[in-house]
Amino acid sequence: MLNSMFLTIYLWRHNLTKQTAVLTFITQTVVKPNYMKISLLINPTHHWRFSINQALRLVQAMQQKNHHPLSVFFYGSAVKIATDTELQQQWHNITQAQNTQLFICRTMFENLNIKNTPMSYFQITGLAQLTASMEQSDKTVEIA
Repeated sequence: MLNSMFLTIYLWRHNLTKQTAVLTFITQTVVKPNYMKISLLINPTHHWRFSINQALRLVQAMQQKNHHPLSVFFYGSAVKIATDTELQQQWHNITQAQNTQLFICRTMFENLNIKNTPMSYFQITGLAQLTASMEQSDKTVEIA
């Protein structure tokens, strides 16, 4: 009874026919994607390569469970990925199918005085992009 009353109110508010409203109602409230959008923050305290490789393995495991890595933000010493083309290529290969965005922190990049320019699929950006990614994600995971 409650569902019927709710559907009637929904129909009236949106000025829809019953058939259109039911389809809209079902797709908006019942059918949910079978994956989770996750943002990763890689912020190693020591051993930046180890942390980046752990994150890479985590993304592979997430993909096996149909979860979607929305973005990966390399922070702290993880920005040194800009000096390793092999690691950059591994990240690109594993994330290109889902259009995962790969970000490198601009401030840390400049503070560490890294001369290498990362490959084109990495974006050098500020913390505002990390915040935006966190807002768009269902979860954010930090790897230290």
